[in-house]
Amino acid sequence: MSYLRTTGAVTGEGNFNTAFTNGDLDEEIYMKQPEGFHIGSSSQVCRLRKSLYGLKQSARQWNKKLHSVLTELGFSRIESDRSVYIYSNGEVCIIVPIYIDDITLASKSPSAIDKYIQLLSQNFKCRDLGPTHFLLGVAVERDRSTCTLKLHQHQFILDLLEKYGMSDCKPVQTPLPPKLALSHSMSPSTQEEKDLMSEVLESGQD
Repeated sequence: MSYLRTTGAVTGEGNFNTAFTNGDLDEEIYMKQPEGFHIGSSSQVCRLRKSLYGLKQSARQWNKKLHSVLTELGFSRIESDRSVYIYSNGEVCIIVPIYIDDITLASKSPSAIDKYIQLLSQNFKCRDLGPTHFLLGVAVERDRSTCTLKLHQHQFILDLLEKYGMSDCKPVQTPLPPKLALSHSMSPSTQEEKDLMSEVLESGQD
């Protein structure tokens, strides 16, 4: 498990290691012994007690397990977004959004985040990724001196430009005069104008 930590608001980020293997199975499921690991005869199979990656119910069982642990720790799942949990005791409030096996802890109290990271570590194998800098494609930049927080997708945009071969493109001003009102009458009307417009669109010219 990994967490992101956020305070003041502080955010901390973390990740659960092999998250799906934490889920408890409700059904009887058997599997062949893994290659290179055999006990007894080669025809002997193993009964799974924990979920594994690849089982249809693994994600569901992992969610149930995580929900159970967070509930025991005093967190409540909000009804409007069932991937977000909140802990509040009147003095400390912690907001915990979850994305599969990634978790973020947001609070004004760094000590509270440290405490609950330790408690989660007692139940799962986790990695503490420290303060949140990048989350689900969104970069998080803080300026403590001005108490500001900036969210942007600069790297995502660069990746898109590279994907579509436009890494070297140059910015230009909108090639239309301000307040220009376009109308259907301005569309190409003759076949020659239509052919010309098709050539412009295909070549990517302004």
